[in-house]
This record gives sequence, structure tokens and C-alpha cells, in this order.
Amino acid sequence: MQAASQQDSSGLFPLQLLLTLPYQGSAVWHGAFAAVLEAHPPAAATPDADGKLPLALALARGDTSDDAAMLLAEAAPDAVGADGRTPLHLAAAKGRSADLMRRFLGVCAAWVKSRDASGRLPLA
Repeated sequence: MQAASQQDSSGLFPLQLLLTLPYQGSAVWHGAFAAVLEAHPPAAATPDADGKLPLALALARGDTSDDAAMLLAEAAPDAVGADGRTPLHLAAAKGRSADLMRRFLGVCAAWVKSRDASGRLPLA
């Protein structure tokens, strides 16, 4: 079994690999996700080869649960993508629920004033 802090042959860490798998709504997936994140919390702030953070990958899929997104946000509240986008930018861009965005603000209220690389605010 691959260690949580070890990349596979394609350069993905286990957390990133989990985000590529289908059926992210299953209890088994959520259990594996939580276990990998607990075993290696820095993985939440580790970008993939394209510079995308795990939270960006999760939100881009559209089928990742709000709970999984919150685990990532809580594990890496200071993580900002290479494009300067915070978790709040990502959630707003993907049309995620207002509840998730409120929960994100509970993790880091400063995100509401954070501008991305293009100068955009997350809720503008």
C-alpha cells in the first residue's frame, strides 16, 4: 500500500488519486479520504503537477461532497492556488451552495477580501 506522503508513478499523492476516482459519495470513499488526510495533513496543501490544489480538483468535479471539501479547507486554510484563488473563489466559481461558502468563511473569514491573480474578489 502506498504511504499517504508518497507519490505514485504518475506523480499523484494518495489524496489526489482519491479525487480522481468515481463514486465520491460513498461511505467507503469518505472513510478512505478522511484516513489519508489524517495520515498526511500536508497533502491538502500539495498541488498536483499542474499546480492545482486538492480542493480545486474536488470542486472541479462537482460531485465531491461539501463535507469532503470542508475537510480539505480545514486542513489547509492558508492554501492558495497558483492562480491566487482561495477555496471561496473556487466554491463561488463552481456555483456551490451558499451553505458551503458560509462554512468556508468560518474556516477563514479573510478569504472574502482575497483577490486572485486577476484581481477578482471571490464573491464579486
